[in-house]
Amino acid sequence: MTSSAVDPPAVIQCAREVRPGGGVCGVAYELQRAFDARGLSVRNFTLRDIGLPDSPVGSNDFYGGKLRLLRDVIAYSILGTFKLWRQGQWAITICHTDALFGKVYVNHGLHRAALDASGKKWLMLLRNPLHVFLYVREWARFRFAVHQHIVCFSKADADLLMRYFPSTAGAISIIPNGVNIERFFRDGGKRAEFRVKNSFSESDFVLCFVGHEFERKGLYPVIEALSALPREVRLVVAGGRGQMLNAAREFAEARGVQNRVTFLGAVQEVEWVMNGCDVLIMPSKFEAWPLVGLEAMACGLPVLLKPTGGISEFLKDGINGYNILDEPGHIAATVQKLLADPQSRRRMSEAAVSTAVQYSWEMIAERYIALLSKDAPASARHRR
Repeated sequence: MTSSAVDPPAVIQCAREVRPGGGVCGVAYELQRAFDARGLSVRNFTLRDIGLPDSPVGSNDFYGGKLRLLRDVIAYSILGTFKLWRQGQWAITICHTDALFGKVYVNHGLHRAALDASGKKWLMLLRNPLHVFLYVREWARFRFAVHQHIVCFSKADADLLMRYFPSTAGAISIIPNGVNIERFFRDGGKRAEFRVKNSFSESDFVLCFVGHEFERKGLYPVIEALSALPREVRLVVAGGRGQMLNAAREFAEARGVQNRVTFLGAVQEVEWVMNGCDVLIMPSKFEAWPLVGLEAMACGLPVLLKPTGGISEFLKDGINGYNILDEPGHIAATVQKLLADPQSRRRMSEAAVSTAVQYSWEMIAERYIALLSKDAPASARHRR
């Protein structure tokens, strides 16, 4: 589609799943809500459109989950792309990750960069066929300029994409992810309820980790840092399942801090968890734009994050949180600094909320709407 947007435009969002939560499915869900509020007709093209069910939320079947993911990604990428091409571009299409189709591609992360950041690129490619498939699919997407526009969440994200695929430069627009400030906000009632239910006192200083990929998101150095911190420092882990949870529990036990770590597993009401804690901590090896960072800020939590991807665009070191490394010693020293200065924590909490409200999904949706009405620059048009 190369003409101006129809008023109101019909929009298709391509994502395997669209539902509340983190990651790709959560971004698509929030964009749909914001578009609906503006009267845009939106249709989601998901796994169900190719005859597959949504993945079960919170399943503890580790190996079954891995096999389902492999099936879903390959099936949606191939069958979904074929179906979309057959029906033609009868609507403006926003593609989230998998399908090789659409006017706008939302770059939720660069697989090559994630593999390089892991330090185990070739081992991961040899051991997991999904990594090979994603590697080839990513190359094809950018090599053949499938999309007219590419949305990156930050300048750092855009620079990374151009470093790996220089030909994308003319197609990139920078639009950050947002935060649902109607759902994520400071709530004293939720804080009290969470602390009572999980046996935390007000004197406990509770760190919050949210995520399903424990190794990539840096859970293990956080657990290790606990042994160098006072006993009132506790850790809550929201996310993970099955074997992943068991391995993390064993790691905590081996370091003698198992009684200071609360594993909640998959949690739907993550805002309840955030309100019950004091700080978000997540020293990820690689991130594009983690939704949980701004969500925690909206709940009044200073954030401790490793400055990868677009994190530096909303985390201001010493203002609304701290930059940390994925090293236990550095993590412990940073937590100790916050623990020793309650007045600084209060200032950071206020600054965190002020930062989050600047990224409401309503404001972010306006930027997408402006992009949808544009034609692609000549250097970035489809090459059939």
